[in-house]
Amino acid sequence: MKEKEPDEEGRLEHHIYDSAVIRDILSDSRAKKLGEYSIIYISSIETTVENLTDWYFHYVKVNPYNWCMILYTDSGENKGVYSIRGIVVKDVIFEQDEYGDYTLLEPSTETLYLPENDTLMEYID
Repeated sequence: MKEKEPDEEGRLEHHIYDSAVIRDILSDSRAKKLGEYSIIYISSIETTVENLTDWYFHYVKVNPYNWCMILYTDSGENKGVYSIRGIVVKDVIFEQDEYGDYTLLEPSTETLYLPENDTLMEYID
């Protein structure tokens, strides 16, 4: 009987959210935990509609995080993707505070996606 190569059957599927980091949302005094958010560090090239759809429906939508974000590793300006239930916004800018926590800045030039059935549809105003 022939042994199977590791890449044939049983190969693990890779998802952009496999290496997500969970961060606490803390009060202004940093004494009380208010919730959690998720960060994924990947290249902007990896944020295809297919990957974002997988991320939204199999990660964002099913986890209890206050928000989820992707931070592009190939951008020096804290650019990435932001998502909560019902919305995905690509190419937003995040602000990082002195504690290393992120907040969403006012969007300027971004792409908005809305979930419809099992896919993300680009919203054009």
